[in-house]
Amino acid sequence: MKLARWVFFSAGVFGFALILPLAYSLLSSQDSMFPAGATGLAFYGYVFQFTCWQILYFLVSTDPARYRPLMIPALLAMITTPLFPVWAYVYGIRFWPAILVLTGVLACLFVLAFWLTKAKRIVGSA
Repeated sequence: MKLARWVFFSAGVFGFALILPLAYSLLSSQDSMFPAGATGLAFYGYVFQFTCWQILYFLVSTDPARYRPLMIPALLAMITTPLFPVWAYVYGIRFWPAILVLTGVLACLFVLAFWLTKAKRIVGSA
C-alpha cells in the first residue's frame, strides 16, 4: 500500500515537472523548441490531457485500495503517453528523452502497485 501511494504521488509530481516547462515554452517566442506553425490545438490538448492525468495520480495516491480500479486506465494512459512525443518528433518538435524513459519506468511501477494493492472491501454492502 505504501509503495502504491509513493508510486502514484511520484508520478503526479514528475508529470507536473515534465509538462509545466512544455506548457510554458509555448509562451516564450525565443524558444526554438517548436518550428514555425507546429504549435496548435493538438499540442494544447496533449498538455491539458496530461495535466488531468497527473491530478488523477494524486487522487489515487490518497487511497490506493479504494481507487484500485482507476489504476487500470492510469496504466493505459502511462503506456500511451510516449506516443505523442514520438509522433511530434517526426513532425519536428523536440521532446526530452526523459519523458520516454520515465513513463516506461512508471508504467512498470503502476503494474507492480496494482498487483500489490488489494481491493478494499466495503463493509455493509450487499
